[in-house]
Amino acid sequence: MQIPTEEQAAAITHEATGLTPFELLQQMQTRTILHASEPPEYREQSAPWAGIGFTLNQHQYVVSISDITEILPVPAITPLPGTKSWAKGVSNVRGRLVPIIDLSEFLGLPAPSAQNTRRIMVIDQKPLVAGIIVDEVQGMMQFPSERFSEQASATSSDTTEAINYFIEGSYNLEKEYLVFSFDKLVRHSDFLMAANE
Repeated sequence: MQIPTEEQAAAITHEATGLTPFELLQQMQTRTILHASEPPEYREQSAPWAGIGFTLNQHQYVVSISDITEILPVPAITPLPGTKSWAKGVSNVRGRLVPIIDLSEFLGLPAPSAQNTRRIMVIDQKPLVAGIIVDEVQGMMQFPSERFSEQASATSSDTTEAINYFIEGSYNLEKEYLVFSFDKLVRHSDFLMAANE
C-alpha cells in the first residue's frame, strides 16, 4: 500500500469533508473549545499540623512537635534541696544538667497509678531547657488543620482551671486532643519560681 503525498491527503480530505485541511483544523479547535470541561477547582491544601500526643490524668493532650527535642524514659534524678515538690531535681541528659519537672504535680493533678509508662519530654525554650514528666507519650500525630478548634470542649468541665490556662484549642479526630502550650508553661510565674519561699 502506497502512502499518499501531502497534496493527495489534502485532496482526499477536501473531497470527503468539503473542507481544506486548515479549515478542518479550525473546526476541530472550535469543537474542542466548546466541549472542553472546566478544570477541577483548585483547592490549596494546607500541611497537616504535627504534634506529640501525651496523657495527663487520663486526658489526651498534644504539643507542637517543634517544642520537643527528645523523649526519654524517666532517668535517675538528683533531688535539689529547697525546691517545690514538683521540681524533682536535675538529671544528666547527654552531658548537660536538665531540671526535671513533674507536670501532673505542678498542675495539682493526682499521681498516676502506673509509673512505668511515664516519660520525659525534653523542651528547649531558650534560655530554659527542662525535662517535663508526663503520664504517657503516644508518639507523633498529624492533624488536618481544618480539624482545629480554638474552643476545646473538655477544658471547662473535665480539667482543672490550672490546666485551662495552658490550652490553646483542640484537634478532634476520633477523640479530642487538647493543644497544650509549653511556651506558656515555661513563662508562667509559678513555673519560674521552683524554689521554696
